[in-house]
Amino acid sequence: MNWIWLNITIGAAAFLAVTGIPLWLVIKHPDARPVAVPVRRPVPAPASAARADAPLASRRRQAAPGRRPGRAMETAGHTAG
Repeated sequence: MNWIWLNITIGAAAFLAVTGIPLWLVIKHPDARPVAVPVRRPVPAPASAARADAPLASRRRQAAPGRRPGRAMETAGHTAG
């Protein structure tokens, strides 16, 4: 019967060590919080800075010759479907 009390005592000491030491370390040395840095947002360019000589259609990405935009590629008589 004495071995049971010895095991309970050793188990309680191990439990207190496993839970108490990390808790003590966290309480004694809390993490430092990072300093908040304000976010810098880019300033939009004025409307006068846009190129007025180039129409919008010329700035769009053009489809490759022989391809229809928005359609699946068709190859040698086979159609995707």
